Amino acid sequence: MQVIGERYEVLEHLGSGGVADVYRVRDRARAGKILAIKRPRSANLQTILHAEYCTLAEVQHPNLVTVYDYHADLDDGMPGYTLEVVHGKSADQVVDRWGQAVFETVATALIRAVAHIHAQGLTHGDIHPFNLIVSSDEDGNEPNIIDVKLLDLVPNRSSDIVGALPFL
Repeated sequence: MQVIGERYEVLEHLGSGGVADVYRVRDRARAGKILAIKRPRSANLQTILHAEYCTLAEVQHPNLVTVYDYHADLDDGMPGYTLEVVHGKSADQVVDRWGQAVFETVATALIRAVAHIHAQGLTHGDIHPFNLIVSSDEDGNEPNIIDVKLLDLVPNRSSDIVGALPFL
């Protein structure tokens, strides 16, 4: 079993993006709590990942993923930060299955979260159904933005096109 930083047991690879890889892990220091850990794909992306963590820690919102700890060096010279694991389905899967009423709930929560990000003077640059997970619980369908690509953190963004190609 792979262990990161002598603390996080890797359970599975959840996904990869332009900046980072994300893994589901068990935290040995928190009595086995299941978390996600996000690590930069290369050394030149460390600054962006750290800025993303600091921003998410400040811009908390019920419909944004919650971040926990930042680690500057996790035994291989690379940093990473932990965040909550959101269980559910992508927004498009949920809306296709459950229809208009769920769409309104998801859209309203998404608009509130993005408005909150904008109120902080930031711009989200990668809103699409795969970055919005809808979890079902006793309170209903709760959407969460799980990947927050804040354009304000990307250097030279005026000359770059960012975001997921099918949604540009």
